[in-house]
Amino acid sequence: MPNIKLKPYAIGLLLVCILYTYFFSQLHIQNGFEYMSFQKLVRGRADTPFQYRFLVPWLAGMSYRQLAHYHLVETLDEIKALFEFSFVLALLVVFVYAAPYLVMNDPGANEKKTLAIRILSGSLFMFALPFHFILPPRIYYYPYDIPAILFFIAGLM
Repeated sequence: MPNIKLKPYAIGLLLVCILYTYFFSQLHIQNGFEYMSFQKLVRGRADTPFQYRFLVPWLAGMSYRQLAHYHLVETLDEIKALFEFSFVLALLVVFVYAAPYLVMNDPGANEKKTLAIRILSGSLFMFALPFHFILPPRIYYYPYDIPAILFFIAGLM
């Protein structure tokens, strides 16, 4: 097993990302109005424009069947919360990790500059997410919005 040393700032940044993800996920699901129910999306019964975005509902359905088989989840709402949490956390981790490589041309830059870019980009991203997904007066919840951002940033990398 490799000996991995985590620096204190990396642990702190990861804890901040986890706490932020938990509260953001809860608020996003609770404040969002479901234009099309998650259950209909997972079962393939959504209306025409929504049924074409099937990757996340399909993954949710497969995960639900596997986890329900082992009695780890009981409802699709638990899967929706699990997916929201995991996608937001993955988005933040990828964004914070990839930010120095997307901004700087020198991958061998000093550690203080890289850390400053990680913290600044992560903070700005955490600050921007609620303005789009939580604070507007009428918010529609679509389970594929956050994964779309994640896949876009992964494509940029």
